Amino acid sequence: MDKKRVTIFSWALYDFSNAIFGMNVIALYFALWVTVEKGAEDIVYGFVLGLSMLIAAIAMPILGAISDKKNERVPFLIIFTLLCVLFLSFIGMVESIFLGLLFFAIANLGYLISGAVFYNALLPYVADEESIGRVSGYGVCLSYVGVITGLLAIRPIALKFGYQATFIPTAFFFLIFALPCFIFVKDKDVRKIKNIGELIKGAFLSLKNTLKEIRASKNQFDFFLSLFIIINIVNTVFIFMSVYLKKVVLLKDAEIITLYIVSNIFSIIGALASGVISDRIGPKKTLLGAIMVCVLSVFLAIISFHKNFFWVIGPLAGLAFSGIRVSGRAFAITLFPKERIGEIFGLLGFLSNLAFIGLLIWGAVVFIFGPLGPFRYRIALFVSLCILTWGVTILRKVSPE
Repeated sequence: MDKKRVTIFSWALYDFSNAIFGMNVIALYFALWVTVEKGAEDIVYGFVLGLSMLIAAIAMPILGAISDKKNERVPFLIIFTLLCVLFLSFIGMVESIFLGLLFFAIANLGYLISGAVFYNALLPYVADEESIGRVSGYGVCLSYVGVITGLLAIRPIALKFGYQATFIPTAFFFLIFALPCFIFVKDKDVRKIKNIGELIKGAFLSLKNTLKEIRASKNQFDFFLSLFIIINIVNTVFIFMSVYLKKVVLLKDAEIITLYIVSNIFSIIGALASGVISDRIGPKKTLLGAIMVCVLSVFLAIISFHKNFFWVIGPLAGLAFSGIRVSGRAFAITLFPKERIGEIFGLLGFLSNLAFIGLLIWGAVVFIFGPLGPFRYRIALFVSLCILTWGVTILRKVSPE
């Protein structure tokens, strides 16, 4: 395997590693530990998750601009990954739900910043311009392989020892599979900047100019607004789907895990296919197609009252989610210059982490319609579907420049 392929594989393998955290911690075991084992309301988990996302959102654009000024991403990636791994391990050692939520907020902060900003910003340096979609697809494909691997490896621990016992092994897997990216992916033409004050000042100035440009360009503004809306809803549905499956569909834990595995097999297919399609017909058309499949899967989840339907809905959602990730990342790269990509992914990270708005809307709807019992979750999903449709109408207006 030549050096270029080693670099691409090592970069993509990081998607494998941090997907284990995203599924096992955020979407599954930590959510269930808080809401089922500890008996807290959904809104408690949503609030803490939203708070950590807000802090990450504020930090991302500045950190992205600093990395652009230095033309350096890998050291930042290592630091924030280690922060995540360390505090995730701590969650496995405490009984207090307060400490668990605090450590989760810090671990999630590291997870969000490392992947959304510095990992994504490495893509145009790892891949050639004509293969951005495919390489992005490789990463997303491996992320779903990581999800399945993580679920299979951690499932016996969860079923035998409980949700909390899963956190330390998940941290271990995250670290081990992130190491190749740390070792084999290198920054190029790093700028040596000794004056930290000037570096930070320059980053703020660059970010200010970028924001002015986005505000002046309706095309760029609509891109960020549509992605903000779409990411909000996709993240919200993803995060609370395990709760929906357990409380509304009445699936058992083992069934939920199996459904996630099946859905993620289809996500692998969707990632590879959407990468190739994106390079052929363009990332915008691919992104819109993936979102429409997502709309369909959410609609079916709302109207379906038998658990067997979810063995079709899950794979559809898997195809959609992977397609959105692959083509969304590629579309952003086609809209903005390479030398500002850290800022752009920082801003996209900022918007994606304002997804706590979606989480709070979900939590508020579930709380307000509490007397309706499990049906309140269907209402929350319907509200999510309406907002997602709004985001699609805005995205249709955006065109590559």
